[in-house]
Amino acid sequence: MKNRKLIIWCVVLLKLSNIYAQSPVINYKLYEFNHIGIKNKSSVFQCIRKNINDNETKENGAIPGGIYDIQLMSKKHIGFIMRNVIEPEELGNILFLNDSMRIYSTFSSNYYNQYAIVNNKSRNVINGGFAGGISSSLSHIKRTNNLIWSGFYKYPFAKLINFDDSVSLINLPLVVKKTYCSKSFIYFDSNHIAEDKATPTPVDLYRVKIGAWNNPELLVEFISDGWLPLNDSIVLLTVPVKGRGKQVFYNINQRTYAPVEKKLPTQKVKYEGKEYLLDNVKVGLDHRYKLTEMPEIPQTGYIEDNTREILPLAFHANLPNSQKRFENTFITEDLLYEASLAELEKLSKGQLRTLRNAFFARQGYQFSSKDLQDFFGQFDWYHEMVERNQFYELSNDQVVISPKDKKRVELIMEVEVEQEKK
Repeated sequence: MKNRKLIIWCVVLLKLSNIYAQSPVINYKLYEFNHIGIKNKSSVFQCIRKNINDNETKENGAIPGGIYDIQLMSKKHIGFIMRNVIEPEELGNILFLNDSMRIYSTFSSNYYNQYAIVNNKSRNVINGGFAGGISSSLSHIKRTNNLIWSGFYKYPFAKLINFDDSVSLINLPLVVKKTYCSKSFIYFDSNHIAEDKATPTPVDLYRVKIGAWNNPELLVEFISDGWLPLNDSIVLLTVPVKGRGKQVFYNINQRTYAPVEKKLPTQKVKYEGKEYLLDNVKVGLDHRYKLTEMPEIPQTGYIEDNTREILPLAFHANLPNSQKRFENTFITEDLLYEASLAELEKLSKGQLRTLRNAFFARQGYQFSSKDLQDFFGQFDWYHEMVERNQFYELSNDQVVISPKDKKRVELIMEVEVEQEKK
């Protein structure tokens, strides 16, 4: 009996040794491994599966679906040591992972429209109602343990993944491509749509305070889509200077920049608790990932950002409420957001209707009734938001207002219902 137990333990140990004492994968293509998140203070990668049947070990030893830790090799090149194999098999590639949750894009028949969200409590399968998830951007909000999801094909708005009693998707009124969470802010970019409305390549960089979704702040216009916040005031980005792209340390508070001596990567990873930039270098005919030290931010040598050419915008993709005022009307910010039920009850039926629709007007809703067209049509910002929605081919049903606005709309509707009863 003892011998039998000993044999069983030997088999178990042998299997474990095959997993955890394997040689690192060092000969790989960059596209084979995707950075999916941070676990135990180190970045984690996944060997991408092409489809549900892609399970055979590659020539370099990598296992499709396998989750890999970084191993630092010579010259700070990195190899990959497998942590474990993806499970269960019907789930697809991992879009995001951290110590408490994982998000998979499932191999479903509707092509990445279905996602599995697994946390410490449950597993939820959601239908996102959009495509492009495999190339989308996910940022973790540590303060609230939520996720910002953006960069979908033919869907310009960001989504908030909320973890309460159940997982829910909340649409946010922000036109977003890529996101990055830093402390209490979400940094994000949107296409810079010039007046000719040609296919856009530059982007504009914004940030918004977490929860204050109605008030995005435009930081810098007309930059490359490769950028990275380094601290609360400096962003590593590329701007066109005299017709050529120039990577700079950009001070978003002073609107000044200092040149970068040697081009730096704009993706951050962690290794053994320390932050690095994820670079890649050519090795023979292939490329390998490499860890680069975080740069020293210059304290002097900044110049004002007031001379480079910026193509005029056709419209702003995102405008804060401070630029969408209802001047010379009865609508004020206090009435919109602070008025109590008793104060709202003093308004007429027509005023309540206009006040309720003001939240939708700020997001470019196209009204069919002439009185609302005339009222909101007097504001230039309203026409700009309508033009934005037309550019993105958004119907009225796709117009998004913030969670805060939804609560105010519901309160106003309660007052309207009570007035109808009288």
